[in-house]
Parts: sequence; C-alpha cells; structure tokens
Amino acid sequence: MDGSTTKDVANVIGGLTQSVPVDAPISAKIRNSFKEIEEAQRKGYSLKAIAKSLSDAGHEISAATLQTTMSRVRKERGEAKRNSKNRTAKAAK
Repeated sequence: MDGSTTKDVANVIGGLTQSVPVDAPISAKIRNSFKEIEEAQRKGYSLKAIAKSLSDAGHEISAATLQTTMSRVRKERGEAKRNSKNRTAKAAK
C-alpha cells in the first residue's frame, strides 16, 4: 500500500491518535498503541505511512524511531512472556 494516504492510515488505526496524550513520551505512545500499529502493518501499511499519520495528528515520530521503538516493545514483551512462564513453572513445583 505504498500509495496510501494519511487519511487511509488514520482510518485503519482508528482512535489511536486520540487515545494517547500528545505530550506523552513517544515510547508510551507506542506501547499504548502497539496492537493497532501491528494491525495496520498486517493490513499492508508501512511504518513510514503510520509515522506520517501519527505526526499529522500531533504525535511527532519518524519511521525510524517508530521501527526502533516497536522492536524494543516486542523484545520487552518477549522477555515478559519468558519471565511469566518461569514464574508459573516455579510456582507449580
């Protein structure tokens, strides 16, 4: 969807831009909107288009920052899952 417009992306991510305060840290914005951003990507929207849509709504972010932050959130969530499994296994013993 290389030719997608900011309006198209905004429609896919729905209320994402209204759900996060404009002055919140960028990492908090991404964490709060992680599922919606991933859904937009699954629908074929690029991180560049998503970042443009967010920036147009007052949430200034570049595609590179969005990509880096999304990777960090994925890593954090992956570690959290491993830790949760370890705690569950230890509790079962």
